[in-house]
Amino acid sequence: MIYQQLKHSAAGPQQEMEAWLYGGDSRFTIPPMEKFSSYTIDDAKKWLTPELVKGYMELSIVGDFEIEKSSLIY
Repeated sequence: MIYQQLKHSAAGPQQEMEAWLYGGDSRFTIPPMEKFSSYTIDDAKKWLTPELVKGYMELSIVGDFEIEKSSLIY
C-alpha cells in the first residue's frame, strides 16, 4: 500500500513537506491512513458522481483485482 511505501522512500518526507508547504490543503496531500481507511464505496460514489455526470474523468485502477467482480459494483 502507498502508506508503507512512503515510510521507506524519499517520497515520504517529500509528501510531509508538501503538506506543510500547502498548509495541509487536501488537494495536495494524501489523507492520514485512519481517514483513508474509513472511506466506503458509497463515499466514493458521492464524490465522483457529480464529476462524471457533468464532465470527463479518467480512472486508473492498479493492483490485483478481477475485472468481472469489479464491474459488478457499477
